[in-house]
Amino acid sequence: MKHLFIILFTCVLCGEQELYSFVNHYEKGDVDKFKADNIVSFEMAQGMTESGVSKNTIIKCLGYEDGFLLLEETMTDLVAVKKTLGKMSADHETNSLIGIPYTIYVDTLSGLIDHIETDYKEYEDLIKSTAMGPGDMENKIYPYGKNAINIKVGDSWSPPPDTLEMFMGDQGNANYMIFNSIYTLVKVKQKKGINIAYITGKYKARADVEFLQDSNFFEGTMQGTMKDKIRYNVDEKKEILNKLSCTMDWDLKFEGENMSIRFEMISNEKRIK
Repeated sequence: MKHLFIILFTCVLCGEQELYSFVNHYEKGDVDKFKADNIVSFEMAQGMTESGVSKNTIIKCLGYEDGFLLLEETMTDLVAVKKTLGKMSADHETNSLIGIPYTIYVDTLSGLIDHIETDYKEYEDLIKSTAMGPGDMENKIYPYGKNAINIKVGDSWSPPPDTLEMFMGDQGNANYMIFNSIYTLVKVKQKKGINIAYITGKYKARADVEFLQDSNFFEGTMQGTMKDKIRYNVDEKKEILNKLSCTMDWDLKFEGENMSIRFEMISNEKRIK
């Protein structure tokens, strides 16, 4: 009987699955480097409107202050282009942000960006448009929701519906996207002694937007789906890869005309050494 109990107890332990929690960890002085490529495009009868940004960013944790996590970001390498109604040109304004540091104030309760500050006030609106645009809407502390706690491989979970502020166009006007999301922990695999979580994300999103780009005023409604492929360093508690693709139908009003277009966004961000 004693041997039987030991065998049964061992089987129970073998059947237990390890639990994982996904809350980003920051310590003052931490420095991370990321490479990101973002493309946003939509097509209408008059031609294609497209903007693309490829950038390398250094992120330094400055610590915590008055309920905020302070992250200093500096774009060290930046190439931005835009194509408006079929006309391609370099985005000289965005390219001017190379080497301009700015500090992101993250609300430690929500994990969302509260505001951005920089000593270079003439770049403030442009920084908001670039740093808080549609390709960079992630939660800095709770990337997959506050309920991403004690997750087993194979589990799926859905954070409450969320509303995120995003900035589009030349003047950095705020727009708001509402989305419902579901995440799945596909597997956890060890690479070079590091535990890497493989996570997928699916989102249904809707946004009413208004913005000005190259003196053209755009307004309309977007709704559609997004898909995420994520790699997360479980040991360091930081995301190391995020591939996002988005397709949305946009009922747009431009120069008094109503039209339906397809909006697409591709974002690829990875941590580099």
